[in-house]
Amino acid sequence: MSSNVRARHSVVPWITPGSQENLLPLPLRVHRGRLAYVDETPADRSPSGVLLHRGLRNLPERERGGPRFLLIHPARQRAAMTGNLCQVCGGPASVVPERGGTLFLLPGSTSSTGSVPEDEVTVRPPLCTERRCAQAAIELCPELQRGFTAVRVRYPIIFGFTGRIYEPAGDGPPVDTGKDLTVPLTHARMPWLLAVQIAVVLQGCTRVDLRDERERGAA
Repeated sequence: MSSNVRARHSVVPWITPGSQENLLPLPLRVHRGRLAYVDETPADRSPSGVLLHRGLRNLPERERGGPRFLLIHPARQRAAMTGNLCQVCGGPASVVPERGGTLFLLPGSTSSTGSVPEDEVTVRPPLCTERRCAQAAIELCPELQRGFTAVRVRYPIIFGFTGRIYEPAGDGPPVDTGKDLTVPLTHARMPWLLAVQIAVVLQGCTRVDLRDERERGAA
């Protein structure tokens, strides 16, 4: 989608950072055989001990400034994944057990005869079925504009994290390898990952018609 279309879009996704949400300092060191912050606090790690990218300031909506549509706010992406929140409005995602679970939109064919994306790993948070939320997600994502698959997922399970891999360097600060990877929770390189986004694996998937979802008000 062109920048002009983005600029005039009336809906700003909750996971989109604003111009005033500036990058926070990332003072890194090696501590006890893993990547750490110099001034680390308990909030800097996930419950499983993964070091989280502090990313951007997390401001109230009225203070965020103009949207930066090409970026994802790391903290809000992670909150959406762990709290099952809609990526666009930040409210509860659509979870309807009798219809297959939680609603996700994934890049790919819109054909109803395509394969079900079972076991796909994604960093795209779920959605509610508000018309404006689904429409904003499609219009503001070039990949979804080329085609998408709407699925309901019974078991969106945390797979790991995407982020930047570092390496130890003797007594010096850790070395940025320049490699951005999706790392499973149990992977040996996890202690050296600065985790930006949560990745989930989608299990128990059912293809759905997004128009039907809206009409039935399944949110």
